[in-house]
Amino acid sequence: MDMRRFTHIGRPIDPAWPTNRAIAVISLLVGMLSASVLVLWGGMAIQVAAGLAFRTAAAVFLAWAAARELDPDHQPPAFMASGLALAGVAFTGAPPPVLPMFWLLLLLRVVNRTTGLAPRLTDLLLFVGLGVWIEATLLPLAAAATGAALWLNYRLDGRPSNFIPGLALALAVTSALAVTSGHVAGRAEPLHWWLLLAVGAASALFVASIVKLGPVTSLDDEGAAPISGGRLRASQGLGLVTCILILSFAGKDGFDAFIPFWAAVLAVGLSHPQSPLS
Repeated sequence: MDMRRFTHIGRPIDPAWPTNRAIAVISLLVGMLSASVLVLWGGMAIQVAAGLAFRTAAAVFLAWAAARELDPDHQPPAFMASGLALAGVAFTGAPPPVLPMFWLLLLLRVVNRTTGLAPRLTDLLLFVGLGVWIEATLLPLAAAATGAALWLNYRLDGRPSNFIPGLALALAVTSALAVTSGHVAGRAEPLHWWLLLAVGAASALFVASIVKLGPVTSLDDEGAAPISGGRLRASQGLGLVTCILILSFAGKDGFDAFIPFWAAVLAVGLSHPQSPLS
C-alpha cells in the first residue's frame, strides 16, 4: 500500500535498506531486554513493564529517526543517537512519553520536507491537533512551535498570503495565554547545573555543524531532487529553539520528554564531518 495516498509526512521504513533493518532489530531487542529486566529483576507487573519497555524502544527508534531528519547525508550519527538515547533513559530511570517526540518529528518534516511532498491538509490537522493537545496537557509552547512550523513552511514555499500566518499567530497567542495563566509556571523542576552545561555544549556543537553545513546531497523520498538545504537549516534551527524554550519553561520535564532529540543533537554535533571535534 502506498503511504502517500494517506500522508505526505509519513516515512515508511523500507526493509530493503540494511540500516532500516538494523534499527528495527535494535529497537525490538531493546524493548525485549527492557521488559525482561523490569519483570525478572525489577519484580514489575508484566503490563507495566511492557508499557515502559515500549517507550524505551520508541526512544531508541525516535532518536535514530530524529538524527536522520537533522542530518540526512550521514547514517552513523543516527545509530550514535540511539545509543545516547538509551543511555539517557537508563540514567533518568524513566523512558519519555512517545507523543511529544512524535510531534517534534512531524515538526521537522513539515519544515524540511524530506519526504519530497508538501503536507496534506490531513497531515496539518494531525500536526496542529497534537501540538495543541501537548500544549494543553503536557508541555508549554508546543502550540506556538506548531504555528511557527506552519508559518515557516508557508514562507519557504513562497506562496501568496493565506490562512497559515493567521493560524500561526492564533496558536502563538494561545500558547502565551496558557503559559502566563500559570499552566506551568512555578511548578517546573529545575535542571541540575551539569545537565544545563551538557545541553549547552550539545547545542553549541550542533549549531557549529549547521553553520558549516555544505550542500545537501541526499535525495528526498520522491528521489527527484536533493533535500533543500534552506529547509533543512530552518528545521534544524526551529527544532533546537523549540526544545530549548520548552526546557526553559518546563525544566526537567521538558528535558526528559525530548531525550531522543537531545541525543540526536549531540550525535550530529559530535560526528558531523564539519564538527570542530571531528
